[in-house]
Amino acid sequence: MSSHASLVAGLAAAGALALAGCGGGDTKKSTAKAPAAAATKTVSIKNFMYAPVAAQSSAGGQIRFTNADSAAHTVTADDGSFDSGTLQRGATKGITFAKAGTFAYHCAFHPYMKGKVVVS
Repeated sequence: MSSHASLVAGLAAAGALALAGCGGGDTKKSTAKAPAAAATKTVSIKNFMYAPVAAQSSAGGQIRFTNADSAAHTVTADDGSFDSGTLQRGATKGITFAKAGTFAYHCAFHPYMKGKVVVS
């Protein structure tokens, strides 16, 4: 039986016990674990640099870009697949990466600023 089917069967049995007013019986807990949510990582923009230059994420994870610099910046994919728009000082933009790959980006205002996200 799949873990999903076991979970559904366990929930149905627990509901039946509750409705029947039974307080006793087996109280074992399911050991099935829910899939872990992809973590959010942070990239700071400071001193006209992205830090870290190479951010790591898992598919479905989000990278949060925060502009801690004195000038406005962007996070613009080299291939055009994403763009943060203009990030003024103190602004934050989260970008979610749905699939695995390496995604190079730059600042549209300062093209020498470069970074990449590696998604596994």
